[in-house]
Amino acid sequence: MRPVTGVLYLDVRFDHERLGHEVVPILWLSVASAALADVGHALATHPEVRFAAAVTGQADIVAATLHPNTGDLYTYLSDRIAALDGVRSVETALTTREVEQLTYEPGR
Repeated sequence: MRPVTGVLYLDVRFDHERLGHEVVPILWLSVASAALADVGHALATHPEVRFAAAVTGQADIVAATLHPNTGDLYTYLSDRIAALDGVRSVETALTTREVEQLTYEPGR
């Protein structure tokens, strides 16, 4: 593999609360199989979503989101998530403390 030149990579860690994101939940979505790709693509367009992935088990998609308060989370769940065709249910787990956040860029 030859070295990459002329490219600058930055890894940034930040405090979500200082940026106005006091509520940091993980969403576990149960989605109809036929709608899995559509729901995943829709989540990718939501500015609240910082990470989403298809998973196996009780849930089909897991998504980490950011919200300024619980009211905003409620609105997001009731207006944005509930409007997605194929979403059967969602479980929400609030993150009380984040110890470490790892970001990885393939090919870097």
